[in-house]
Amino acid sequence: MSDEPGIAGLVLHFRTPDSTLACLHSLASEGIRHIVLVDNSEDGDASLRQMGEGLGALKQEGVHIDVLEPGRNLGFGAGVAEGLRILAHGPAMHVLLINSAATMAPNSLASMAALLDAHGVVAPLLSGQASRAALSSF
Repeated sequence: MSDEPGIAGLVLHFRTPDSTLACLHSLASEGIRHIVLVDNSEDGDASLRQMGEGLGALKQEGVHIDVLEPGRNLGFGAGVAEGLRILAHGPAMHVLLINSAATMAPNSLASMAALLDAHGVVAPLLSGQASRAALSSF
């Protein structure tokens, strides 16, 4: 699936480079080509540096990733607001806010996009282990 419906991803990151990369890769595998990553880690960019190779690989695949590095933990609400501020200037019509510990189930974005067009709001189901949730359509 491509991001024809104009869906961008928004992910808040806090010191979980492996989980965050898995999340970003799942977004890319579902066709999302624009992601805003807000780094709330307050760790001197250590976890972002750990993700460097993985972020580079995603960019090579054609995924545009805006990394916001506020240098402090903005908290969830302010982090989301900053990410939305960036996305408001882009072409995306919709935003998928996803926890960095979650991944997209295969083919779930297409189902969510259809439901979004029909109903205006989508709340996906979580499945899998508590430590590794996957978003799927309902």
